[in-house]
Amino acid sequence: MPAFNMQDHISAAIDSVLGQSFYDWELIIIDDCSTDSTPQIIQEYAANDPRIRLIRTNKNTNLPGAARNIGIALATGRYIAFLDHDDVWRSIKLERQLEAFSAGGSVDLVHSHLLGLHASPFAKFTTLSNPFRRVANKITLSERNVIQCSSVIVRSSTIKVHLGFSEDSELRAVEDYDLWYRISCSGKLVFVSEIHGQYRISVSGTLANTRLLDKLENFDERNGTQTALYRRGKIKRRAAGIFAFPISAYFYIVDGEFRIRTGIKPRIWS
Repeated sequence: MPAFNMQDHISAAIDSVLGQSFYDWELIIIDDCSTDSTPQIIQEYAANDPRIRLIRTNKNTNLPGAARNIGIALATGRYIAFLDHDDVWRSIKLERQLEAFSAGGSVDLVHSHLLGLHASPFAKFTTLSNPFRRVANKITLSERNVIQCSSVIVRSSTIKVHLGFSEDSELRAVEDYDLWYRISCSGKLVFVSEIHGQYRISVSGTLANTRLLDKLENFDERNGTQTALYRRGKIKRRAAGIFAFPISAYFYIVDGEFRIRTGIKPRIWS
């Protein structure tokens, strides 16, 4: 978990890890020189639970990928999951995704769905996505990023082979996308059509403060992809979401929740 000046929400993120039904985890939080009370809050948690470690950078990197790479280098588990400092996981997130790794085949990365963290319950469900469009492979990722960072769990051996996240400032805000694409070129990625948490939508977030289209153009230049050309207008994206809502509601709310509550293995899309 990379962290920077998130005193208002960091506790909710940490609590969502403490509440996991799968308890054999370590939480490495890399504070990128916060100037508020974020590190003090983290230290209080670390003092009460030895599974939580606080690492502070010597100077602010302003690069989420750099902070994540520090955590990757220190991680000791077979799998590595990512959680942004203002997002939250459902209690079953790790347990269900680890089941997907054992479902068969050599899976390198598992991702799932996160709802937008809105005040309005209705607004949350407008962020449901079409599961048929969430299957991640080299072809789909060459056009668009279908993977939410805080939903990902990946084999530690896989991520270390690919040398972690890019720390190039020209890829800031798409450094996670860049890693998923590189993994997809040689590995197997699967999607679990279940809601495993929520991500916070903020006007002060990384994407809002970055000229995303410029970053995607840099991404395309490096990887020979066409993500910048694929981006659709807001109206078209909203229309596509409305059209796909019945499909999304079935797979996430009906099928997905039924599987979670009855203990049936998660539905795997690959």
